[in-house]
Amino acid sequence: MSKIFNEDSNVIKEEIDKIKDSLLVAKPKELGGNFDMLEFLLSVYEDVFNEADLDAYNMFKDNRKLFLSFEDKYITSAKKYSENFISNRDFHNEFARRVIKKYKKNFPYTIRRDLNLKEDEMLDIMYDFLDDEFGNSNEFRKLVEGGRIFLTDLSDEEDKNEMTGGYTIFNYVTKNSMIAISDNKMIKDIKLMAILMHEFGHVADDLEKSKFRSRKDIINYNFSSSYVEIYSLLYEKLFYDYLINNNIYRDSALYHLGSFFDGIYYNFVELFYATIPENINIDNNKHLKYSFVEDNDVELGVEYGLRNNVSYGYGGIFANYLANIKHENEDRFNTKMIDFNNARFGIFDEDIFDKLGTSTDEVVGYLNKDLKKITNSKKLILK
Repeated sequence: MSKIFNEDSNVIKEEIDKIKDSLLVAKPKELGGNFDMLEFLLSVYEDVFNEADLDAYNMFKDNRKLFLSFEDKYITSAKKYSENFISNRDFHNEFARRVIKKYKKNFPYTIRRDLNLKEDEMLDIMYDFLDDEFGNSNEFRKLVEGGRIFLTDLSDEEDKNEMTGGYTIFNYVTKNSMIAISDNKMIKDIKLMAILMHEFGHVADDLEKSKFRSRKDIINYNFSSSYVEIYSLLYEKLFYDYLINNNIYRDSALYHLGSFFDGIYYNFVELFYATIPENINIDNNKHLKYSFVEDNDVELGVEYGLRNNVSYGYGGIFANYLANIKHENEDRFNTKMIDFNNARFGIFDEDIFDKLGTSTDEVVGYLNKDLKKITNSKKLILK
């Protein structure tokens, strides 16, 4: 029996029941958000466990006409996102060019080794990381001990080897969180722990937002903000740093940190091509998603790729920057996080650098610093 993952679907069923109960007493201005949450939980419950709560589904279906569906909201947000990207195309072009240039000078890689770690050891490592880095591991312990982490099939139908790490569910009505992790057998050891810390970063982010923002603001944030991955990528980056700095499976941690920077690099490569009209159709498969740059096509698959590139590309850059600041000066880091919380409720704006009290030079400088560190460590490992 797994000590990390819950194989029982009741945890989601209970959340659905609580949403159903809340709909009977919700104020009119809360109903839309509650039905959004019900819609999402029903989709997760059905996809993950191949079951459906018919009472909840009928309640949702009977009232859906009163509120915009998730898909309708996504399309509305896609149009704004597309227009925003086009208006910032020159900035994306120049910044992506700088990131790519730095990366190619310091291409990181190390040797990957399977560790076959036991769950008890992985839990101890993650608890110690959260205790050391953030002062306590209580919220993550609650997820583990409360059976709120589970495995699910997140493989790509066209490519079963394509790895999708996981996702987080935060019930805005009950303030309860759940984490779903891919059951892909290639996700294990350091990678598995890093994905869990990434997803827990989303949990911490949701808990933080819920302290000072309305439910409507939070839902809009998840649909429209370009900064939704910064918290989670920060937790992931700090976890790799923790392993490396404390010599805990350091070689493997360096390998996966290299993969972390791979993700940043490839997202900026795609962003760069998306800014050049003659290069938009560079591939007859995945990269056709950028055809909208000229004709403003907002097909969901098209916009989703762009949203990911911005969220994970800039998210990774800012996460790396904030991680470095945290290592250097905790007080300065806390000030940066306050600035970030004030600035992140919106779509991409190049002024985000100024709002965080930094510059493109400083952010790219920290990227270059960490890439060099990985490259130098690689040379030691290969001796």
